[in-house]
Amino acid sequence: MLPSFALPPAAVMLDRLIAVNDTPHLQEKFYPLLTKRGGEEKVAMGVVMLLQIAITEYCKELSPLMVTVMNLQMDEFIDALCPCPYEEIGQQAKEFYNEVRAGFRA
Repeated sequence: MLPSFALPPAAVMLDRLIAVNDTPHLQEKFYPLLTKRGGEEKVAMGVVMLLQIAITEYCKELSPLMVTVMNLQMDEFIDALCPCPYEEIGQQAKEFYNEVRAGFRA
C-alpha cells in the first residue's frame, strides 16, 4: 500500500501556497480549487493529479501557455501541499510528475 497523508487544512494550505506565489489572481481563482480539498487523504500520485486538475480548470479561460507557466512551479506547489513530515511523499510526487512529463516528451 502506498503511503498517504492528510493535506493541510485549507487555511494552512492557503498560507503555504501564497508563500509560493502571492499573485492576487491565483489567490482568487486557483488556490480555492486546491484549498477546498484541505484535509483530504492523498498519496503522491494524488497530489500531482489534484494539482493538474486544478491547473487545467484554472487555465480553461486563459492562454494555453499558462498551463506551462503553472507547471514551472510544480515542485513548489508540491512542497506547499506536502509539508513536514511528509517531504518523502512530496519527493515521490515530484518524481511521478517528472516521469509523466518525460513520457510525453519521448
